[in-house]
Amino acid sequence: MVYESGPRNRTGRCLLGRLVGASPIPLVWFRAGLSFSSQAEHPLSRRRKLGWALLLVIAFLVCGQMLSSTRAPLRDVAIEEGSEEGSIGARQGAGSALPIRTTRSAELLQLAGEVRTTDGAPVVDVQVAFRSLAQFEETAEPEPSTIARTDADGHFSLQVEGPGTLSVLEGATPSFHLVDTSRLDLLFEREASCALDVTVVDSEGRPRSGYRFAFSYSQSTGSSAVVSMHTSGPYESDVDGRARLAHAPCGELQFTSAASSQEALSPTLVDTLLDQSVTLQLGTSVSVEGVVVDPEGAPIAEAGLWVRWGGSHVDMATDGAGRFTLEVPPDEEIRFSVFTSDHGSIHQQHRSPAMDDGPWVLELEMFTVRPITALCPEDGPACRREEEP
Repeated sequence: MVYESGPRNRTGRCLLGRLVGASPIPLVWFRAGLSFSSQAEHPLSRRRKLGWALLLVIAFLVCGQMLSSTRAPLRDVAIEEGSEEGSIGARQGAGSALPIRTTRSAELLQLAGEVRTTDGAPVVDVQVAFRSLAQFEETAEPEPSTIARTDADGHFSLQVEGPGTLSVLEGATPSFHLVDTSRLDLLFEREASCALDVTVVDSEGRPRSGYRFAFSYSQSTGSSAVVSMHTSGPYESDVDGRARLAHAPCGELQFTSAASSQEALSPTLVDTLLDQSVTLQLGTSVSVEGVVVDPEGAPIAEAGLWVRWGGSHVDMATDGAGRFTLEVPPDEEIRFSVFTSDHGSIHQQHRSPAMDDGPWVLELEMFTVRPITALCPEDGPACRREEEP
């Protein structure tokens, strides 16, 4: 039960008023102090009378100030069942409910904005995708929960359940907006678009449907010489193994697999200023069945992994048992980077087995973490290190 304050019954609520009016003793003192006798007064008695008179004036002033203020009565507030917007109804006797908005971990957000080129021209028919933060907690490869396309003026509008991230699938600056409240002023900027037709085939040249891929590209930031890397996607090939990117960035694109459980993608680099089509060849692959353990051999759940080979990379996380699976090309150097909250990070390189050697069982063991204290004297740059056992 939640309570709110409001106008109280002001009769007899003044503490000083009750002190003066409720007890007969102070009244006797006041009357005695204000009564004058024909007898000669002692100086001490005169001071006492003046003191009581001053106290009486202060009491009336304080009571008048307190009685002039209003406060709402105490009301019990209860949550209305079945309310879609999570409002609260305040009930006071037979009075009507007063809606009060509450804050929830996930709430409906109204998002709107614009996608335009660096020259200010609207970008039409690009995909703006929203991913909730809850999806990132559940999987390292979250799917967009809501996708909207820009209109003829480059504007977009969508209602989502946030908080989360908002990004342009075809790539833009910034890479994403992190939103936790409704916003109508979101802005994405990007360079000119270049259309690209993508065909995905397996190792034998047959169309591969349902293959998920992404691409990374570099882009200068505004008029400065700073170059930032962006990742766009994911996209998926249709039943004929095709996908059309109507708004791919102009320049060099590096294609990668967008799912760790599918076949590895041969390193593919294309310049959309020169080529309007590209074929993504899926190479042969071996399955990796790995586990991440601490120095005592216990599995580490939800450890982050960054796996790289050639020009490809995969971001993923271990499951509740510390395990992970992915597809990598055979007989190639594979670099593993593992990040944990309690055991630091490690970086290892292993060569994948040949195709005929079967699944690759791999254990990645974290190092023992020892706290290090650096003692740096004030009179010199030399520091010595003390490690705890």
